[in-house]
Amino acid sequence: TNFFYQFDDYIQSKQSNVAPSTLDVFKNLKLILQSFQTFRKKQVTFDDIDHNFYEEFVHYLTFEHVHKNKREIIKGFKRNTVGKNIKQLIVFLRNRKQKKVISELDLTGFKIIEEEADAIYLTSEEIKNILLLDLSSLPHLIKHRDLFVFGCLTGLRFSDFSIISSEDVRDEMIFKKQGKTKHWVVIPLRDQASQIFHKSFNKNIPKVGNPEFNFYIKEVGKLAGIVQPVKHSYLKANRNCIEIKPKYQWITSHTCRRSFCTNE
Repeated sequence: TNFFYQFDDYIQSKQSNVAPSTLDVFKNLKLILQSFQTFRKKQVTFDDIDHNFYEEFVHYLTFEHVHKNKREIIKGFKRNTVGKNIKQLIVFLRNRKQKKVISELDLTGFKIIEEEADAIYLTSEEIKNILLLDLSSLPHLIKHRDLFVFGCLTGLRFSDFSIISSEDVRDEMIFKKQGKTKHWVVIPLRDQASQIFHKSFNKNIPKVGNPEFNFYIKEVGKLAGIVQPVKHSYLKANRNCIEIKPKYQWITSHTCRRSFCTNE
């Protein structure tokens, strides 16, 4: 009945029926819970799970958790990220109850916090400017630039377009079973996307992690002159926070999918 032993068992049980990206979500939640345990100086147990635990954990997620792999120290998650972690915790706890690992489970008041998120898209002209960038003096950015444009022209999620293989492409069409939904999609491989896939990547898309991609694609956006100020607002706890940054600083892997949908 050790909490983290059961969490490992839960992750192991999901290995064969969820996408690797979903497994990463579970593993990340485990790391966050372990950090929470260290922060509060009290062991996390199933007997500990009640409304007080929920309030304490939400406060930790909102204000205290230190982001890993960041080049600057950032504390606390945005509202939707807090909600996603609470949602996955609830799913895990209910699974352990179904498995009869725990008998009592009082999740009264466990709310999945969420809000509509601000996000940007890039215009066709901005995507063209990125594609035409001369990156010969910055070769480490080329694969990120090409992968970004490829994503903008296919509309797939990063977890799908970053692993397209030669077997997925037939007669200039992409046939892909999406990792998140398990649904098949068939996508025309446009001229620019085809050129990137066949010539730039030689039918072998380089392995790039999402955090690495999100870091370097901002540098690409800056070089492409995508610098107009953009204001985003979000809730942290019940406070409305406003951030104004150059547009390139808001670019992430999901900007590809959003740009495809908006431009189409």
